[in-house]
Amino acid sequence: MSRPEGIPIQKGGEEVKVLMVWLGHVAVTGAELAVGSGSWAFRTQLMDPQRRGEYGGLSEVARTVGSFWAPAVFTFAVMHWGASGWLAVAGLIVLASAGLHPSARVAERFAAAHFPPSTPELSAAGAARPA
Repeated sequence: MSRPEGIPIQKGGEEVKVLMVWLGHVAVTGAELAVGSGSWAFRTQLMDPQRRGEYGGLSEVARTVGSFWAPAVFTFAVMHWGASGWLAVAGLIVLASAGLHPSARVAERFAAAHFPPSTPELSAAGAARPA
């Protein structure tokens, strides 16, 4: 099998390549852990304690629908709009990231004003644990 014309063969630098792949893996793993813990914090701290099942169910449906449609929409944008599609995807990500902190603060204020205080956790025997 011969290599296609115009593609140069690079020799050396294997250590740098391995390091870059490893750093990329560590970065992706860290990002996944941060997203997972942030999602858990939203679910446990910003939901009405008396309606956690409803909030949790809607959250899972929205996450599932998003995981199916977002890649399709992003792929469509990039494939049909080229560089403009990449800019649209990047702009959407930046916009969503910029709005995350303010929206979480609004949700915290709403929860403090409208949700009843959490009840003490119950032990396995059914008695309230001391705080």
